[in-house]
Amino acid sequence: AHLDSWSVSDFDVEAEVMIEKGTYGGLLFRWNGRDMYAMCINLKKQQLEFQSPLGTEVLVFRAFAQERWYRLRVRAADDTLMFFLENQQIDQVVGYRQHDNVYYCDTNQNAIILNVNENGTYKIKLEDDSEKDDVATFGLKPLAGSVGVVANETRLRIRNVVLINLQDYVGSLRHLQQKMDEERQVLRVRDRDAKAALTRRSMAARLIQEIGKLKNGLLNQRMEVYKQAEQQGREEQLRERRLLTWMTLLNVLAKINQEMSQPTKQSQRDSKRLVELDDEAPPPPPPPMRSPPSKEEEELHYRYEAMKAKYAPQWNKAGNRMLGKEKFEKVKNMQAEKDTNAFAGRHKEIAAQRCLDEAINAMSEKEHADWLKKAWCFEHELAEGDDQNQKEEMEQWYLKKVEERKEQAQAPKGIGKNM
Repeated sequence: AHLDSWSVSDFDVEAEVMIEKGTYGGLLFRWNGRDMYAMCINLKKQQLEFQSPLGTEVLVFRAFAQERWYRLRVRAADDTLMFFLENQQIDQVVGYRQHDNVYYCDTNQNAIILNVNENGTYKIKLEDDSEKDDVATFGLKPLAGSVGVVANETRLRIRNVVLINLQDYVGSLRHLQQKMDEERQVLRVRDRDAKAALTRRSMAARLIQEIGKLKNGLLNQRMEVYKQAEQQGREEQLRERRLLTWMTLLNVLAKINQEMSQPTKQSQRDSKRLVELDDEAPPPPPPPMRSPPSKEEEELHYRYEAMKAKYAPQWNKAGNRMLGKEKFEKVKNMQAEKDTNAFAGRHKEIAAQRCLDEAINAMSEKEHADWLKKAWCFEHELAEGDDQNQKEEMEQWYLKKVEERKEQAQAPKGIGKNM
C-alpha cells in the first residue's frame, strides 16, 4: 500500500510498525510502479532487510517478535540511503547501484544503471536504448516515488508516520557541491600555473647562468690575445691594427647605406616588402555595410537561443521516436545544407514569389514597400530589420526580378515535335 500524494525523491520518513500476523513487512519508499525499495522486518530469519532492484541485503540481526511496535526510519538524500532502527543508525548505502532507475539530467530522460565503474562513474542506458559511459554522480538524480508499507502474507499495523521532504535541502547541497567542484577546478588550475611558472623561472635562471658563463669564457678568450701581446711588447701595434679594421668596416657599411638610400633602390625595396606583406599578412576585410544589430535584436536572439536549447532534448527525443534518428537528422540539416527540395525551402520560394507579385500589383507606395520588404526577407533568409540600410539593395533586386519576368514573358515558346 502506498500514498500517491507523497511522491518524493529526497525525504526523511519514520513510522512505528507492528506485525500482527505473518512474518514479513515494513516501510516502502521510492515506489514508482517498477522499482521496489523497502526496509522490512523478517521474523523467520530474525533480521532487518533492505530490498532494492539489486536484491535483498541484511541490515542487522535482531530478536524481532509479533505484537510489538518497532520504530523504522529511512533518510534518502540524493544517492545516499540511511537506515535507523529505534532511533539508532544501523547502516548506510552510498552511491547508485546496478539496476537502479535514475533521471539523467543532460537529456532529461529516465535511465537505468548498467554498471558501476571503478573510478566512481556509471554506465547507463537511456529510454531510447542508447548507452552512455563515464557518467558522473552529479549528472544523475534518483526517481521520485511514493511512500507506504509493504507486506507479504502479513497483517501489518502502522502509526505515527512522519515524512519530511528534503528536495529543497538536497537541491541546495547539489548547488553548493557544484560550486565547490568549480572552485576546486580553479584551485587546481592555479596550482598548476604556479608550478609551471616556478619551473619556467628555474629554467630561466639556469639559462641565464649558462649564458653568463659562456659570455665570460668568450670575453676571457678575447682578452687572452691582448695579454699575450702585452707580454711580447706589441700591444700598441695590435690595438692600431684592430682600430684600423673597425674604421674600414664602418666606412664599408656607410657606403652600403648611402647606396641603399637612393630613391630607385629604396622604391624597389619598398615594393618588394609590400608584396611580401600581401602574401604573409594581408589586410583585414572591410567592415560590413549594414549597421550592427540593436540591443533589442540581440536580446531577442539570445532569448530565442535559450528557448531553443531549453526544449531541444524534448523535440530531439520526439523526432527520433517518430522519424528515426537518420531521417530526423536529415530533416534538421535541410535548411543548413540549403536543400532546395526541402519542405521549408520550397515554401520560402513560393512565399517570396507571392510577396513579389503583391509588390508589383500594389496600389500605393507604402503597400509596395511592405510587400517588397517581405519578399526580400524570404529570398535572402533575413529577419525584418531596419530597411534604411537595405533600401538600395532591395530596389536593385526588385528591378532585376522585374526584368527577368519580362524576358520570360517575351521568350518564344518551344515548338512541339508533332507540329
